Formats: sequence, structure tokens, C-alpha cells
Amino acid sequence: MQRVRKYMKENPKTFKELKSWKVFAQMFGGTAGGYVQLWEYDNMADIEKSLTAMFKDKGFMEIKQEFDRLIEPATHSWNVWNAFM
Repeated sequence: MQRVRKYMKENPKTFKELKSWKVFAQMFGGTAGGYVQLWEYDNMADIEKSLTAMFKDKGFMEIKQEFDRLIEPATHSWNVWNAFM
């Protein structure tokens, strides 16, 4: 995660649509030892632009591929949440 944060700071154009990024470690309940990443965007169009830029960025994809080898596939999911309050 530290490598991702550093990469994001060094390559702001790739992440220009991203409003915020936070990583949380599971502390109580759920899957022990798990992590949650929250990527905040203004709208779905910005998510699409951002993912397209990230997946075209060779440096980011190298980090992502290394990360993907570390996770248990059955525990990984992507979800889209909408703020309502």
C-alpha cells in the first residue's frame, strides 16, 4: 500500500479523477486480518476514466500484479457504494 501511495503522488495525472483513497485494516468482526480500500469519485464516469488510465499505466499495473499475487481470490471483491446521508 505504501508503494501505491508513493506511485500515486509521483503520477498524479493517472489518478486525477480520484478524490480520495483510504485503506482500513479489519479490527473487529468480519474476516480477521482483512483490509478494505475506499476509492472516492464524484460519479461513475470518473471511475471509468480513472480505471482506464490506471490499467494503461505500466508502472501501476506492475504494482497491481504483485498485489494480486498476495491476496486470496475468494476474499477479494469490488463494490460500488452511493452516499445517501
